[in-house]
Amino acid sequence: MKMLAVVISLAVCLCGCTTLDKIDVIDQDVDQGYVQGMTEENKFAYSIPNFHKGPYTGIDDVNVKVIEGPYKGMNATFFLGKSRENGEWEVFFVMIMKQDGKWKSLPVKLTE
Repeated sequence: MKMLAVVISLAVCLCGCTTLDKIDVIDQDVDQGYVQGMTEENKFAYSIPNFHKGPYTGIDDVNVKVIEGPYKGMNATFFLGKSRENGEWEVFFVMIMKQDGKWKSLPVKLTE
């Protein structure tokens, strides 16, 4: 029983640290102007559980190698979300590795 309490406590601490790391990255990226349309004037309220469930019930990524067409020979990562509204998977973000090895985001038109 004591071991179970220790494991649960450790899991809660690790989740809390991970959440703090994510909050720091969000604040830093917004403050530095990396999120289009948001500035350092934006402030957020964080809580656990979150205030809302967001548009997706699940998030995943798929890594591919482009074999034909634009970006031929480059690596790409597609980020998908399972829509809370209709239960279907949709691509919401794509990144492509450029020739210099740096990643670039590609515009994605979200379905409505």
